[in-house]
Amino acid sequence: MSWTSKLERRRFVLTFVTGIFVGIVLMILTTLIKSPAPCAIETHSFEHGFQVKSQQRAWQQEHDESGKWKQDHRIDAKERAKAASWHISSVHDFIIKYQDVPLATASGGPGPVRICLVTSAITGPTKNGGIATAMHALAMSMASATSLTGAPAFEVTVLYAAHPWYGEGSAERWKAEFARFSIRFVPLPSAKQKYYGAPLVVRSYNVFAYLYEHQADFDIISYHDFMGNGYFTAMAKRQGLAFATIPLVIQCHSTLRWADELNYRPPKDHNTLAYYTMEQRALEWSDVRVSPSKYYLNWFADNGINLSSGHSFVVQNLMYPLIPIVKPSTFQQAPSHFVFFGRLEIRKGILVFLEALRLLRIFLAPHKAEQPQFHELPMITFLGPSVKIAGTPSVDFVRSKMELMEWPEDKYTTITSLGSSDAMAYIAQNSAVACMPTLGDNSPYVVLEMMAQGLPFITTNAGGGQELLKQTSSNKHFVIPTNNASALALALKTALLDGITTFEPQTAFQDTTHQYLHLLKALKTRTSSVDARRHSPLVQQHKQHQYPDDPAHVLSKETGEGVDLPTFRVLIGITSHNRPEDLIRATRSIVRQMYPSTLLHVVIVDDASSVNMESAFEQVRKLAETSGMALTINQLQTHQFVGTTRNMLFQSASDGGFDYACLMDDDDEAMPRMIETYMQVAKATHADILTDFSDNYDMQDGTPVFSHRSLAVGNSFSHNFFINDYGKANFCVKPQRALSIGGHHTGPYSNSPYVDWAFLSRASLRGLSIELVPFALYKYTKHSAGSVWYTRTSRPDQYSGHRKMLEDVMEEVPEQLHDAILYCRYKLGTPSVVGDGTY
Repeated sequence: MSWTSKLERRRFVLTFVTGIFVGIVLMILTTLIKSPAPCAIETHSFEHGFQVKSQQRAWQQEHDESGKWKQDHRIDAKERAKAASWHISSVHDFIIKYQDVPLATASGGPGPVRICLVTSAITGPTKNGGIATAMHALAMSMASATSLTGAPAFEVTVLYAAHPWYGEGSAERWKAEFARFSIRFVPLPSAKQKYYGAPLVVRSYNVFAYLYEHQADFDIISYHDFMGNGYFTAMAKRQGLAFATIPLVIQCHSTLRWADELNYRPPKDHNTLAYYTMEQRALEWSDVRVSPSKYYLNWFADNGINLSSGHSFVVQNLMYPLIPIVKPSTFQQAPSHFVFFGRLEIRKGILVFLEALRLLRIFLAPHKAEQPQFHELPMITFLGPSVKIAGTPSVDFVRSKMELMEWPEDKYTTITSLGSSDAMAYIAQNSAVACMPTLGDNSPYVVLEMMAQGLPFITTNAGGGQELLKQTSSNKHFVIPTNNASALALALKTALLDGITTFEPQTAFQDTTHQYLHLLKALKTRTSSVDARRHSPLVQQHKQHQYPDDPAHVLSKETGEGVDLPTFRVLIGITSHNRPEDLIRATRSIVRQMYPSTLLHVVIVDDASSVNMESAFEQVRKLAETSGMALTINQLQTHQFVGTTRNMLFQSASDGGFDYACLMDDDDEAMPRMIETYMQVAKATHADILTDFSDNYDMQDGTPVFSHRSLAVGNSFSHNFFINDYGKANFCVKPQRALSIGGHHTGPYSNSPYVDWAFLSRASLRGLSIELVPFALYKYTKHSAGSVWYTRTSRPDQYSGHRKMLEDVMEEVPEQLHDAILYCRYKLGTPSVVGDGTY
């Protein structure tokens, strides 16, 4: 039960104060004490902290201490998210719950919270933008906070993920500039080796590589949702491979999908589809989501994002520096200057604003005779970065529209280069009214900044912007309906005729800052008091000797007492054809596995090799005998190709009662901890299929030389429809699950490349859970005989490979869509097949 005011509480009590109901009243009052008022402002002192005023919210959540991500992969994502129970957690309750637990650093003594902010934008290196402003304000607020003893409350590191791009200045300049405020600015190190993958996939992996290497340096890691910087980091934690006692906090600002939809903009290419998945999974897998608006969290839930695990908090964006708020006032004098303030894009309402200007001329026409000031049109400034609208630079688009409505050239201008502070100064110096007719904003900083300086503005009720401001009878006319040019024109007319009244914030800026910083303190405390005691030290086994982007890294054998190792029985299936030396090397890598040999059984299927393999088989038998590993060699008399041979392996694993079948080709070489890592992830996630990355090698004079690390995205069907990014050709699968979907399909396209692509696509469509392990667990030698990408590159091979995958996909869709799917795949897929028919 919650109450809206103390007055209501008193009225309730007075209503029931009689002798007969004394007992009932006491019971109710007892309940009320446990249920705080939703709008009460309370002050609390936190141990090793600082004074905080936090606005209590009405939303409650039972805190999930397990931190586990629970989902049924076999349910449609949107239906799953709608069915999932999720709540907006109370920041106040969370802070109170953990305030009495002593804070401690990893070394065991009290000290500042060591936090790493991962961002692709921050004010300074980035000229403008909401994310840049938010991350800068958070970093500066933490760096300037002190404990009750006067010691620094936070130790702040900014990992700048957009390096080497800078809007201005250089890495060295910003290192020095942030150091003045005791902030360590770290440009994201470039990969030591070449990566294969889409740009933001590579960036996210670079972030993970740095954080993995430095996880002992941080108590909290925080990243924004935009671009999926935290994707591989959250993946590794979810799988039990890293960051065991470090809360992962995702700052909810803007996803690409959200921005694309509000801009009426389709995905740029198939990589954008991968980025959609990366952002969504980072949101779902992170321990904590912090959104500046309730609107944005609701948008997640309405669009298939599962918020059922961890905590979802609403805390408004911070303002830095904290300045006294200018009280609301009414500007009686008619403004002569309106500024469209924001990025010149559809989502920010540029089309609505342009149409409103056209309507404004019509609305003002009747007033010209009575009010001479309306003989001249107001000055208009388009103030914000230029983008593209329908392929045209937005500055050119605006100019053409203004010319079309015959707006005088000396009555409008476009400014695209000002930073945030200079833009605000421009509005103030010109006594202008800012217009932000956004179609949807999470929590626009521009609204906070305008209120802080007492500047007049007109905005919409879209998104979370209206959560920021107090509406009164005198200013409510300047919060207009979304995507309504007529309403905006009327608001402009009202301002011209009657003046305009400013707004004040719903929550005091200093209260928001104190609330946010105490939330971070409490997260660190919660980790020390709960997670560290609960967590099994699996991560200690995965501490690498080398930086994760070093080629052929080897996972160490560090183990801790009480580590609960997986005990899955694994059949390792190696398909081979005419490559005796490769087969020996592949088998040698298996007998060197750190996983218990008693739980492994190697099955080699020789697919009717035409060269003498007996010497290789003899050496393989000796290797297995020496290691104590079970070995079976099956020699086929007729060439069956990989789809058929893998089906044989699925059946053998199922018949033998094995938990997983792990598939290799004879030109693959397993890393020493490949099987153990697969199985640890299997234990943590209960995955049906496990994939990974690969380190790729070229052969030079008979010696393998490292070429690149091949990254992947994982189970993102829409992206994988166009390019195989589920993972590399090595993968493990529960044999019963593989057989339940028919295994690999055989038929007219059996002798084709991309067999694993076809199987994984069908598995994804059938709802099997596919986990990508974010490590390179095996070596692949390129240009080996029969290699798909390097020797089987003819047009028939490529056509057949795509067709093989399409046959599997088209099983799952209506027949009416088959030709459309076939067309899209061949025209847009990678590698593409030339369509050079006559018609």
